[in-house]
Amino acid sequence: MEALSTRTDRPVIDETGLDGVDYCTADGKNPTMAIEQEIFDGASVFTAVEDKWGMRLESKKAQVDILVIESVTRPSEN
Repeated sequence: MEALSTRTDRPVIDETGLDGVDYCTADGKNPTMAIEQEIFDGASVFTAVEDKWGMRLESKKAQVDILVIESVTRPSEN
């Protein structure tokens, strides 16, 4: 999901219910690599996901965990 989050500029949450499933597209290619190629060729990530995975990305509001670092200090020498 991290690769899709980078491409969509927002968090992508997997709600497919699929767990640990690894599969190929109909032409035998890795779907993630196929999506990257389509995006490189000018397709949007939304179109590429639907074409290669048969799934649709939906925009909606959801709660996500965010890590906030309030301060950082160097460790002291031992």
